Amino acid sequence: MKMWDGRFSKDTDALMEAFNNSLPVDKALIKEDIVGSIAWANALQRAGVLTVAERDQTVDGLKSIFDDYNYGRVSFVSSDEDIHMAVERLLVERIGEVGKKLHTGRSRNDQVITDTRLYTKRALDETGECLLELQRAVVGRAKSDLSVIIPGYTHLQQAQPVLLSHYWMSLFSILEREKSRVKHARESSDILPLGSGAIAGSGFCVDRDAIAAELGFSSVSTNSIDMVASRDFVIEALSSFASIGIHLSRYAEDMIIWSSKEFGFVELDDAWSTGSSMMPQKKNPDSLELIRGKSGRLIGNYVRGAATLKGLGLAYYKDLQEDKEPLFDSVNTICMVMKVFTNVIATLKVKEDRIRQGLDPFLLATDMADYLVRKGMPFRQAHKVVGRLVGYCAESGVALTDVSIGKLREFSEMFGDDVTDLYSWERAVNSRTVKGGTSLDSVEGQIRMAEKTLQPALRIVEQAGTVLYRIVDGRVEILTVRSKTFPEQRIFPKGHMEAGETPEQTAARELLEEGGMVGEIGGYCGLREFIYNNKKYRVRYYAAKYISKDNEGEPNREPQWASVEETRAILPYSDLKEVMDKCVELINV
Repeated sequence: MKMWDGRFSKDTDALMEAFNNSLPVDKALIKEDIVGSIAWANALQRAGVLTVAERDQTVDGLKSIFDDYNYGRVSFVSSDEDIHMAVERLLVERIGEVGKKLHTGRSRNDQVITDTRLYTKRALDETGECLLELQRAVVGRAKSDLSVIIPGYTHLQQAQPVLLSHYWMSLFSILEREKSRVKHARESSDILPLGSGAIAGSGFCVDRDAIAAELGFSSVSTNSIDMVASRDFVIEALSSFASIGIHLSRYAEDMIIWSSKEFGFVELDDAWSTGSSMMPQKKNPDSLELIRGKSGRLIGNYVRGAATLKGLGLAYYKDLQEDKEPLFDSVNTICMVMKVFTNVIATLKVKEDRIRQGLDPFLLATDMADYLVRKGMPFRQAHKVVGRLVGYCAESGVALTDVSIGKLREFSEMFGDDVTDLYSWERAVNSRTVKGGTSLDSVEGQIRMAEKTLQPALRIVEQAGTVLYRIVDGRVEILTVRSKTFPEQRIFPKGHMEAGETPEQTAARELLEEGGMVGEIGGYCGLREFIYNNKKYRVRYYAAKYISKDNEGEPNREPQWASVEETRAILPYSDLKEVMDKCVELINV
């Protein structure tokens, strides 16, 4: 029996049932689906659709489903079209008719997009962490290879000498832009759809702002048609994953070439290489080749998502079921790609002697042209003079740096004895002092800026708490102030108490006068109401955020209060509820 079969007079064909079923793919959303359903149950209770007892029964049932799923105790059936229907069926089986109330005012349309947005936000957070770890490895590599000089290539031909550390820092710069793309994709995902219904919005007056706060969304959608139809955030996420893959593929290509016997610039660690089943001497850079190969997979997933979306009108069409498989695949792929690449470059062996042997004196040709320009020759003429000189060297088999001064003057009288000052790789590199250039000073500056970027400007302190209070005859009555970390201890105001005040009186005054800044726990970031023993209670919750400390361990600036989003990261609703429950238990209301 299906949840929607009331309108139909015959069963769905078995082939159509299999064709329609997305459960093997979207069961990956079970956590998000249950979290979203718990939030919806709470919303229905606040709207008067569910009693408190029915809400609690529903929430407990949903939690038990998730626990059983994690322990492999959940079985799906053929009528479970997707994870949403499966969870609803299991809930009804466990708690009976009450479970059938959960879908009140909700459609699978807004349910699935809520789940997908929650999943995408989490995936993009993980992607951001992987990017940071890769950037740290890049900076570490740049510092260890700081003074190594390599031939810089254009068209795979030696061009000009550059510092290897400068090459590594080019990757850091790219990854910094990738972080901004991932951040924007996350912001695009961070909008609550739940309450949009099938297309027109829910028919029940649920508090969508409260749902957003519970689920950790920073905003609520403003148009129900847009929200159930929207998959732009999926496309943006897939695009950012593909972009990361493309860039890492390019660096992997360089490393593959550099690790060949013909180049011999680097050697991969054994842990990140493979061998041949036939040729015992082989050491293959398969880690890099797979990174290069998987970039095509990431591009394909982006194209697949975009192609699915391009022909659809608004709002929901079944085609949108096809958005999750490429999304899940790209999330799993990009994180593994970045983790492997991080380890490859962190363990890479650079063969400095071999690199130095491969430096061709022709790499100094541009420096010789610049030399003539500084003597007063127009650059186009200097370019032609040095070009003829290079042609002579190539024909006669003479290195550019071995041409005598007399011979040089045959090409231009402006060549003087000081031209030999150019014949230094270190001098050639360090002459590029322009901002962003390859000089040692410039690269050291790039590394310093990178390290500063990687240090979080603000450190979130694992300190968050609640003030449990009630209003009696218009008077605020503080019951207790608790912290997340030590719920059994009271956290009283410090430094703000006026003469004759008790800690609770101080907390009450500050709650009214200062918006809830209570002693060391500051920054009002949320309000909840609940009923206990037929009395209404309120809880405000807080979190502190401190500026990173300097080398002496002192704060660089005064503490700042955390934003709502940052507080949720410290004290999510599930933890908040535990603190609230502990407060009620301890004060024995």
